[in-house]
Amino acid sequence: MKHASGLLLSFLFTQFLLTATGCYTQPPYPEPGQQFDAHDAAIDSVFQSVSPGEGPDGLRRFEIFMEDYLELHDNDERVQAYLLYYSGYLNGLFQQYPQALENFLAAHELANQHMLRSLAVRITAKLPYANNILSAGLDMDSLVAQAIEMADIPPAAPYTQHLALYAKGAALYYEQAYTASIEVLLPLAAYFGEHGHIIEEIDTNNYLALASQRAGRFEDAFVYLSRNHQIHQVSGDPIAISRTRSNIAILHGLSGNYKAAIDSTKVSIAFNDSLGRSFAAVQNIFNIGIYYRNINQFEASAAYFRDGLARSEALDFTQGILFNSLGLAATLIAADSDDLNEIRALLYMFKQHIEKPEETELYRDFTSSMFNLELRSGNTAEALRWHAIFLETLENFFDLERQAAINEILTENRLLQSQAQILHLNQTILLKEQAQRNLYAGLIFLFLLLAGAGGANWHFSRLSRRIAQAHAVLQSQNQEIATQNELLLKLSEERQRLIKIIIHDLRNPITSLNGSLELMKEDVSQFQEPVIEIAMHSVSRMRTIVNGLLELFKSESADISNELQQFSPADLLNRVIKDFGAEANHKQQEIVAELQDFETVSHKESLQTIAGNLVSNAIKYAPPETRILVSLKCAGNGWQLKVRDQGPGFSETDKEKMFTLFGRLSGKPTGNEESTGIGLYAVKTTIEKLGGSISLNRDYTEGAEFVCRFPYLKSNNDSKAKPVTT
Repeated sequence: MKHASGLLLSFLFTQFLLTATGCYTQPPYPEPGQQFDAHDAAIDSVFQSVSPGEGPDGLRRFEIFMEDYLELHDNDERVQAYLLYYSGYLNGLFQQYPQALENFLAAHELANQHMLRSLAVRITAKLPYANNILSAGLDMDSLVAQAIEMADIPPAAPYTQHLALYAKGAALYYEQAYTASIEVLLPLAAYFGEHGHIIEEIDTNNYLALASQRAGRFEDAFVYLSRNHQIHQVSGDPIAISRTRSNIAILHGLSGNYKAAIDSTKVSIAFNDSLGRSFAAVQNIFNIGIYYRNINQFEASAAYFRDGLARSEALDFTQGILFNSLGLAATLIAADSDDLNEIRALLYMFKQHIEKPEETELYRDFTSSMFNLELRSGNTAEALRWHAIFLETLENFFDLERQAAINEILTENRLLQSQAQILHLNQTILLKEQAQRNLYAGLIFLFLLLAGAGGANWHFSRLSRRIAQAHAVLQSQNQEIATQNELLLKLSEERQRLIKIIIHDLRNPITSLNGSLELMKEDVSQFQEPVIEIAMHSVSRMRTIVNGLLELFKSESADISNELQQFSPADLLNRVIKDFGAEANHKQQEIVAELQDFETVSHKESLQTIAGNLVSNAIKYAPPETRILVSLKCAGNGWQLKVRDQGPGFSETDKEKMFTLFGRLSGKPTGNEESTGIGLYAVKTTIEKLGGSISLNRDYTEGAEFVCRFPYLKSNNDSKAKPVTT
């Protein structure tokens, strides 16, 4: 059994698109309406004079200018900040990325010290790309949040605010949050284009193309790249033209037109070699190795990967080493090479250079290659071990794909809602205009009535006809609005029914698979048993996800308005705590209850689901021998439920997506329990259905504490909405 090579290529194919973000072409245009520092303009003029064809000579000329200019201005740190920024920009242009990042970080520190807000934001906009290509490990979430905050300080300049959001969109792209990246960047491209910020428009279009391609929107990606190609043709910038052509070549490859992709990439390699753009050439070489492998020309593929690997080692280019070593190993495996030692050495090289392997899709492809290598080497036990690791990493990868798909659906739903709101607003405006016309007609009638009673009957008859016509129009428009609302509701209900049918239909094959695997366990060899255990684990996880989705859609579609009743939340919570007692005892955890006894009106089943999910999560993620606190009390005009644990808590990134469906968080269950990413989303949805809210207590730092706030509801039979203390 050999894992399909196409799976290996799915990520490698596109990761090297990062060359195309075009962060290093020309400096940004000045902010409209803002007087830039004179030093900025002076340094910019020298920067602009450096031609890409000068290579190292141009860099050295700028460095001499920096030294002289800084000395002329008494080593002023503000001047130094601008000089370092432009030096980083220039080093990036010549692909001296380590030096570029060093310059940017030094400039950023000085800009923050001296409150050069616009400069700090401009630097932050460069950091996502540099951080990614060098695997520098910068905390981009904090840097971007700081840039957005600085850009909003009055007097806020629109250009700087949009540039800070550009940094956010770029950072989201490298976090593989492609849909979120598109949402942030889409309005920015229009702004930059309308206000003449061509470079920023190009960079934004590049990221939009990259994110669209990763989200499977190839047509959109072609549109963004074609727009950039038109801009570059006008400017005549050969580097930018080559970069955009490389991107288009990759899209050709993804669509299966490998001949066009290969021909275009060969031109880019020759061009980058002629300008000494070594990093870009390595990335082009990797891509062409992929294209040749996809058409089974393994000899040509291996030759390009070997060239790319040799160049990467000479440049000490970590990403180049990672991609080309793994790419070459995969090609040799696909070609059934007998040189297993070379394949093993290449995979060992990859493993030596990768950081945080569990967080990368590349590691999934590495585990697939290791499985195939050990299988061909006759090491069955090792092959099974790598197969298990591969399935685990594959599951994580599918989690990401599922999250992207969910985000696509949510984005589409938001778009449909916006369109419905716009339609409703337009119809409302039309109705108001018609009512205003009717009012004017009535005033004219009164005027005529007062002016001469003799013609009153004629005017009254005419006005009556106009009012009748207006009434008919109003009725027609009201009917159209009702029809549109009914259509939207019907579409929503159909989608819900379809999803529910699909989920239900998944349960039967899962049950069948599980039964078959149980039967197979009765008579298996020592090597077959681990494989069956892996398969049964996967089936168990599938069942957990399907059951979770069924519960979620059941709660979302249920009408609870007629099921509200008065009861004691404390009694219900005591039962929930008792139900989870065995799980807590198994991990030697103590559940402490601090429950105020009162009665209120709510929905029992929903509250049980909310409490059960929160207590279950606390048990799941808290380590053994810790305490879990469940508290309940009246608060203000409502009441609140708190669940606190002593687990790892949540990172800043987790806090942004903890309540999203299938949100992938950094924390891991401490007892190897199943986690689907449905629970917190279901809790939030259910609480909001009860008119409440949920939040994370950010002041609690010894774990996680969720605070649920509920209003006092009243049932259909009750006039009061107060708690009854008992």
